[in-house]
Amino acid sequence: MNQLDLNAFERLVDIHGSDLDRWPAALRESVDEVLRTTDAQRLLRQSQALDALLNDVPVPATAGRDMRGRILGSVRVREAGWVDGFLDWIAYGSWGLRPAALALVPLLIGLGLGLGMNPTSTDDSLADEFTLLAFEHIEDYDDAQ
Repeated sequence: MNQLDLNAFERLVDIHGSDLDRWPAALRESVDEVLRTTDAQRLLRQSQALDALLNDVPVPATAGRDMRGRILGSVRVREAGWVDGFLDWIAYGSWGLRPAALALVPLLIGLGLGLGMNPTSTDDSLADEFTLLAFEHIEDYDDAQ
């Protein structure tokens, strides 16, 4: 028997199992010739041993009708705040509004920063420091003398 025949027999054992009585009748007739070799007999014995091991594995009980409810009930639902809602809207919302909403974000940040600065402040110490820094080396320039 050549290697191709043994490979074909191995493939058939994988497909139909080690119980030759369950194989199609046309295949059972051709298997008798192949089973005369020791390699094929060894392969069939290994497959039968594997089938016996698999038959001994206990099958878990089927899930009851309420399995889906128990699984979904065990999942924690996170309370979404306004930030999560906004981010979900940006990520999954209307395609037409996303660019507009994203363009407004820097505008709103700039507006907030601008309103937070009070131009009528009496604390001019920062401006004085910048002025002093600007005129610190003024004598180094010829035009200033």
